[in-house]
Amino acid sequence: MLEIQLIGQIIISRDRVPLELPRSRKTLALLGYLILTGRPQQRDHLCSLFWSDAEDPKAALRWSLSRLRPLLNDEGLERLISDREKIVFNPADTHIDVAALQRGELETIPGNRQVQELVESELMSNLDLPDCETYHFWLVAQRRAVAELKATLLAHFRFGESEPFTSGHTSEPSQVPQLILSAGPVQQVTDELTARLSLSNKFELAPAGTPGTRYQLHVGKVESGGLSVYLEDMIQRQVTWGEIFESDRSLGPVTSRITSAVVNAEFARVQTLPDADCSAWDFYIKALQHVSRYSEADILAARDLGERSVSLNPHFADAHSMIAVSYIYEGIYGWSGRSLDMSLDDARRHIQDAQHLDPNDPSVVRCAGLVQLYSKNLEAAELYFIRARELDFFDPENHAVLGLAYGVQGQYDSARESLEFALSLSPRDHFLATWCSHLALSAALAGQDTDAISWAEKCLVMNPYFPGGYRSLAVGLARQGNLEAAQRAAQDLHNLLPGLTIADVRERLPLQDNEARASYLDALHTAGIPTN
Repeated sequence: MLEIQLIGQIIISRDRVPLELPRSRKTLALLGYLILTGRPQQRDHLCSLFWSDAEDPKAALRWSLSRLRPLLNDEGLERLISDREKIVFNPADTHIDVAALQRGELETIPGNRQVQELVESELMSNLDLPDCETYHFWLVAQRRAVAELKATLLAHFRFGESEPFTSGHTSEPSQVPQLILSAGPVQQVTDELTARLSLSNKFELAPAGTPGTRYQLHVGKVESGGLSVYLEDMIQRQVTWGEIFESDRSLGPVTSRITSAVVNAEFARVQTLPDADCSAWDFYIKALQHVSRYSEADILAARDLGERSVSLNPHFADAHSMIAVSYIYEGIYGWSGRSLDMSLDDARRHIQDAQHLDPNDPSVVRCAGLVQLYSKNLEAAELYFIRARELDFFDPENHAVLGLAYGVQGQYDSARESLEFALSLSPRDHFLATWCSHLALSAALAGQDTDAISWAEKCLVMNPYFPGGYRSLAVGLARQGNLEAAQRAAQDLHNLLPGLTIADVRERLPLQDNEARASYLDALHTAGIPTN
């Protein structure tokens, strides 16, 4: 019997005797990849995955395979099977800890202490390879999947008792829509897209033929060498989105637009869905749609829908984050009549619940950063946003909030770079108005009034009920001497936020630079916002 431990540092044992492993981290990463993918891999794909910069990638692959074969193969049993084109791992007569965890076979783990070690360790913990980008995204996705299994383990396994473990939540699942990826024979594109799409918390990748799957993503080559991508709703039997990408070299924008397309399709699906028929996921999607509109009524509706989602599934971390976001927006625009600190206390309570459920969910990490931002802990907020970006680089909202953090710290060039990257990733995103407002604020704080006016106007074209757009528009126009237009913008702001004063803006906006803050507030006062 061969035993392979992938959670923590890789350990291979034969008949419970640990074997000496190769020192090459890429060789061990290759082994983990072959085991966890569970299907034949093209040699060319493995070369591009691990040795794209090597002088002779095929020789590097052959060398790694030569180190693995003596560890894996037994007399009469070949576990590392290869030919001139493909390589596959054969799990016969092999105990693999991840597979045991997936099957709920914890009786194979002797002793509670080892169960605790299993819970606290990270998948392939010493095998991060930052220079291997596609492998990196694949490993992050695998770690998240294993972390979810371990979270379930903590919820269901009682140390010191023999109660069997069964995977799955006790509450209603959040029913994230399933997505089948159909990319034909283009394996490298398929594998890279799979790695990137696996990071999304807006859908779940499913094998072909999975019953009840909602969406199928079709990816093909076009004559120019680019990609043809379209999304099909398999239940309604209709295409909901399609696009041609000029090149298949960078799949980042493709990934972001696929995620946006699925979310937009889900928006359309739940729009007429009666509340009595809604799952926790459906309520969450409805809440997300309301948050993107950014009005007082919509924020209150988002909170109510988030609470309904949590009532159906208390383990749904993103729903807890949604409630936290509603309190943040309530506080920064004074919609409850309470102080900002009181609203942030409520937001903090809900984000702590979300962090307890899934501390590595990018949406949860991002929301925790927003709490820090509006608590005026700007450096801490920036670190949270950087962490969210690391967890899911191709979620544009992670770049947008990081841009906001840069902007309120007076770093306009960095803010613009992050926010414009978010716009390039998802140019039709449901949060476009928010990102334009962030850009307008960043530009206004940097004294770039022409940019501030331009971005504020774009924000308000997309969402005429967005208070931040009118605020930065009034500032930019006032400083350019267009007092009449500035006063109109300030009046529109007053209509949305009656009773708003300069003192309110000073309390609610996390502005670091005293001179920039004074200039911004003076311009607002010139436009007609009262001091107190």
